Formats: sequence, C-alpha cells, structure tokens
Amino acid sequence: MEEVFARLVGTMEHMQQMIQQLLEAQTQAQAQALANQQAQQENQLKAQQDMQAALLQCVSSNGDQGRSQLRDTERRVEGLSMPAYHGHLNESIGLYIHRVKTFFAAKYLKYETDEAVEARCLAMVVANPQGQALRGIKS
Repeated sequence: MEEVFARLVGTMEHMQQMIQQLLEAQTQAQAQALANQQAQQENQLKAQQDMQAALLQCVSSNGDQGRSQLRDTERRVEGLSMPAYHGHLNESIGLYIHRVKTFFAAKYLKYETDEAVEARCLAMVVANPQGQALRGIKS
C-alpha cells in the first residue's frame, strides 16, 4: 500500500511539474504575444505618421503649385488698364490690337497657349468696345 501511495504521490508530483511547465509556457507565450502586439501597434503608428506626413507634404506642394500657377497666370500691374476702342475714323484697329497684346503681355496672360486664358482674354476684348464701335456692333 505504501508503494502504491508512493507511486501516486510521484505521479501527482510529476503532473504538478507538468502543469507548472505548461503555466510557464503559457505565460511566456502571452508575454511574447503582448510584445508582438505592441510591436505591431508601433509599426501601425509609424505607418500612419508616415502617411500623414506624406499627405501633408502632398497637400502643401499642391497648394504651393496652385499658388505659383496662379502667380504665373496673371500679374497685377499698377495703373494699367485694358485699352479701349472707340471706333472713330482716325482710330487705328491695328494700334488697338497692338495695345491689347501689350496689355496681355504686361499682365503675363498667355492667351496663345492656354484655352481658359484665351477665353477670358477674348471676353475682355469683346466686352471693351465703346462709342461708335459699340453702336456698330449693336446694329
């Protein structure tokens, strides 16, 4: 009986050691999983920060590009106004066209290359006739 009891105690001690080893392995696995999860979260945070920085850079470069494109499109010139054509007999249409081209060049409006600028410039020229020239258009 003592022998059976000793074997039972030995088996129970062995089982207790195995349970202890399993608990230690489980603790190590949980610690490793937690470390992996933290590393993954850090990587995700870094990726989000990188994406945010890239997005901000893209937005700022597009904003700068838009502002520089706007600056390249038209300049503001103090004291310069669109020439007027009155349609008098002694008024030269060729001189008027030259003044209009000079006006657009001074304002840096490239109407030859950009369709939107061309349409705007044409609208400015068409809206400008005065006096006799305007009456000739209406009739």
